[in-house]
Amino acid sequence: MLTYQDIKQASSNLTIEAAKRTATLRKLAHALVTAYTDSLKLINPYFTDDEGRKKPYVDTYVEQYGKLTPCTIGMLSLDQDYAINFFIRTAVNDEPAYVNYVDIQVSIKIEQSDVFIYLMENSTPIITPIEPISGQFIEATTAIKQGIISLINSQIPR
Repeated sequence: MLTYQDIKQASSNLTIEAAKRTATLRKLAHALVTAYTDSLKLINPYFTDDEGRKKPYVDTYVEQYGKLTPCTIGMLSLDQDYAINFFIRTAVNDEPAYVNYVDIQVSIKIEQSDVFIYLMENSTPIITPIEPISGQFIEATTAIKQGIISLINSQIPR
């Protein structure tokens, strides 16, 4: 016979598994952002804006109430599909008077023993093993850079 303790234990198990999944996805998101930043071959990870403030070339944001807000990877939480969602913001012009950014939407989820990385809405996932391997995020970092160039090119007046 099932009791309240059984229900409470099931709820506790869900909380523990969700926390484990969140931690794993945060580690993967951090590894992806680090691999992307490294792939840019920046001399310095920061530039100076027109007000003299140091700004990162690459930063992470989340959408809250229809607006993008800065967010550290450690603040990301699971959505209803047990994925984490964020934006990678990249400075595409670092000249102080002309600083401009492009945001690429990222969703990361785990299915069985694979990591599914979705870039932008309704994209085909980039699939990589969950275990860290050399070059694990090369395909994803290349796709992020290609997405940025596509977004820039789409804004060129025709």
